Amino acid sequence: MPSALLVRPPMWNSICPDTPPLGLGYLLASLKRAGFSGRVVDLAQKKDRGVRLRDVLRTMRPAVVGVQAYSNEVEAVGKTIEAVRAELGEQTTVVLGGPHVSTTREQALDHFPGADFGLCGEGEISFVRLMQSLPGGKQHADLGIPGLVYRADGGVRMNEPQFVTDLDQLAPPDWDALGVTQYDTDSFGGGYAKRSPAACMLTSRGCPFRCTFCAANPVSGRLFRVHSGARVVWEMQELIARGFREIKILDDNVAADIRHLREVHAAMKAAKLDLAVSVVCGLHLRTIDEEVIELLLAMGAYQIMVAVESGAEHVLRDMNKGIDVPLVREKVALLRKYKLPTAGYFLIGYPTETRADIERTISLALELPLVRAHFNMFSPYPGAEVYEQLRREGRLQEIELVKMHAETANYSFVEGVSVRELNAIRRRALLRFYLRPRILWGFLRSMNNKSSMKFLFRKTLQYFGLRGRSNRAKEIA
Repeated sequence: MPSALLVRPPMWNSICPDTPPLGLGYLLASLKRAGFSGRVVDLAQKKDRGVRLRDVLRTMRPAVVGVQAYSNEVEAVGKTIEAVRAELGEQTTVVLGGPHVSTTREQALDHFPGADFGLCGEGEISFVRLMQSLPGGKQHADLGIPGLVYRADGGVRMNEPQFVTDLDQLAPPDWDALGVTQYDTDSFGGGYAKRSPAACMLTSRGCPFRCTFCAANPVSGRLFRVHSGARVVWEMQELIARGFREIKILDDNVAADIRHLREVHAAMKAAKLDLAVSVVCGLHLRTIDEEVIELLLAMGAYQIMVAVESGAEHVLRDMNKGIDVPLVREKVALLRKYKLPTAGYFLIGYPTETRADIERTISLALELPLVRAHFNMFSPYPGAEVYEQLRREGRLQEIELVKMHAETANYSFVEGVSVRELNAIRRRALLRFYLRPRILWGFLRSMNNKSSMKFLFRKTLQYFGLRGRSNRAKEIA
């Protein structure tokens, strides 16, 4: 049976390199269930990345190498594939997966000529099927696998992906192979954890909403699919057994179906779990009501994040958010009534914004009773509706994906506002929000461990241009 090495390349351009690659953990568990051997190497987390990858390749000599690809990490992905080819030559099958493949589809193999195949969508079933067809070599690959991207007749073809409807049929992440206890995830999702150490997990996949700037739909589908309450609690217990005391929920929109929250809450209550819970992805404000808040509080939630995005009505419509400013105020006021601390996500630099619209967004952030605000910078990521719109308008010709970043603008799509001005506007927004005595005191009080303090210091330097992000792709020789 062929063996597989699953690799997350260095992530110099990401805001979350300290979280374990759960997708690879799911994938490895599925491979092992099917009888294959394999391991995960996370080059975003380990030191001596190039040396470590070469050592693993020489020792393991895997028949298949799966490489996780993010659009703004394409340089690191390319370097990783080059390192694999330099060590193992053409005898190894290289398979690309991850968001970049799901959103660019057939183009992914053009971007990475050293890759043999790509897989769109969820890979747990399709990757296993591909592995099962490879003992005779890559030329015998099953080309009918859902989501497979492959070369044929001088071009590139793709099969439509199929998303798993019953998530409980999938094997849980291989926590030990991921080395989850080696990650410092306390600071992920806002800068701190209430009860250290914290672990990340998924309870659902898919998002039914269609925000124009988001590429979640081609990656995880529009159909909201869930793990049962029993499965969620079992995974939580596995993490508790490894010493974790807080769970950070990474779902795209955990409250999209109230029945899911009810079932998870009931299972947690029956198991008498002693955990803190943080919802670190922005909940859609239309999903929030009194029952949702009560369930989250009963599950141990001490903070949630909501996706506000803009304070300008026409921009919210252009984003296809399905909300307006009065609804934002109503829902955040409801969260305050229940004393559930709330952080807000805001997006600066959307193509249909004006300078005045950005100021409306900042004013709304200051007005709302939020404990934190994240002012993210717009980037046109492949797979998002606005990406296709800008491409049709010819406005992406000079864009380099590697320069896309959620916290720094490298391109401006706002008429009359330069890149430099956009970054200055964001810095002023952060100062105006956090230098208010109540907010600053609450923020500093939440820094309850070494990781949180380190996170705060690093982010402060980055926000004000005193510390850049090193390009880890160069560390792979």
